[in-house]
Amino acid sequence: MGRDSRSRSRPGAQYRRHHHSGRRSPSPRRRDSRGRAPNRRDHRVPQGEDASQYPRTWQSTSSHYDTNKEYGLPFLPFPRMIESTQWSRKHQIARLPVDQIRVVDMVPNGIQNYGLRLVANGRYVAFEMFRTRLDALIASTLFKELYRQKDSFDVCKVLGHFSSSDSDLNEWTVKQEAVQAMCDNIVTHLKQFMPQDSDQALLNQIEELRRQNAELTAQCKSQTENPPNPPSAPSTKAAGIGSFFAPSSSAPPTPAKAAPSAPPSSKPRAFEQFRRPEDKPAAFGTQPPEGYGKAKIDAWIRKFVPKAKQSEVDTLCRDMIDEYKACEVGDQPNLESILTDWGLTSQILSKASIENQIRLLAAVQHVKNQ
Repeated sequence: MGRDSRSRSRPGAQYRRHHHSGRRSPSPRRRDSRGRAPNRRDHRVPQGEDASQYPRTWQSTSSHYDTNKEYGLPFLPFPRMIESTQWSRKHQIARLPVDQIRVVDMVPNGIQNYGLRLVANGRYVAFEMFRTRLDALIASTLFKELYRQKDSFDVCKVLGHFSSSDSDLNEWTVKQEAVQAMCDNIVTHLKQFMPQDSDQALLNQIEELRRQNAELTAQCKSQTENPPNPPSAPSTKAAGIGSFFAPSSSAPPTPAKAAPSAPPSSKPRAFEQFRRPEDKPAAFGTQPPEGYGKAKIDAWIRKFVPKAKQSEVDTLCRDMIDEYKACEVGDQPNLESILTDWGLTSQILSKASIENQIRLLAAVQHVKNQ
C-alpha cells in the first residue's frame, strides 16, 4: 500500500499507468501555458499581424495570406512565401517572403529598366503585372508609341469619344468604362486581321444560301398573295337561283368589266435603299451584336456608331417604323433578307422583334458611312 501511494505522488506516475494500460497521454511539458495540448493544424494569423488590412473574404493562415482559389485565371491561393519553382529559383527569390521582394528583381532588364529611373527621381509610376513577356511587350510598345506621338495624339481626348457627353471623365468609374469601350473597339479592329479558317468560310457560304433562300421565299409569297387577274369570259353557266330574280331577256349577258388592279405599293421598294452596297463590308458579320434585345442593340450602337450620328439613328428608326406599319400585311418588306445581306445571323433574326430589326437596319446605315 505504501509503495503504491508513493508512486501516485511521483511525477510521471499517470503516464506509467496509461502506458501499461495501452494508452498514452501528452507529456506535461508539451502543453501550452493554459494547459492545452498543441494543435498541429493551428492556422491562425501570426501574432502581431493586423488582419484588418486584408479583404474580409480572405482566409488568412500562418502559411497563406489567403487560401481561397477564387481570384484570377488560373485560380491560385496566396502563400506568404514564394513557392520554389524553376522561375523563382532562377531569379533567386524562392522561399522569400512576398512582402520583401525588391522591385529591381522583378522588372525586366533589372537596374536598366527605365521605370526605376522614374522611381529614383521621385516620379509617379504605376506597376502592372503581365502573365507573359509578350503581353508586357505589346502594352509597353503601344504606349511608348503614343508618348512619341503626343503632339498629335491625346489619350484623354480619345477617351471622350467613348463616353457620353454628360459624363465626367474625372470620375474613376467613368474613366474605366471609357477605357473598356476603347479596348473593345481596338480588339474588334484587330479581329479583321485574324486568318479565317475553312470552317468559317463554310459558315459564310451557309449564311449566303440562307439569304438567297429568304429572297426566293419572299418572291413566291408575293406572287401567291397577288396573282395576276385572268381575262374575264362570257358566262355560259345555266340559269340558277340568281337568274330567277333577274328580268327575262333574250340578249346575251354583258360580261362584267374587271376592276382595275391597284398599283403595287412603293413603300416596300423604299426599304431596298437600305440594302448593303456591293463595295461595303457586311458590318454585322465582323461586328455582330451580343444579343437581340434593345439593351444589347443600344450597346452596339454606342460602340460602332459615332456619337454625332447616334441621334440620327433614332430619327431614322422612327421614320422606318412608321413606313413599315403603314404597309399592308402583304406589302410589308422582308427585313430578314436585307439584314442577312448585312451579315446578321439567323439566330438573332429569329428572336429579334420587328422594332429591333429596324433599329439595327437604321444603325448600320451610319456605320457604313464612316
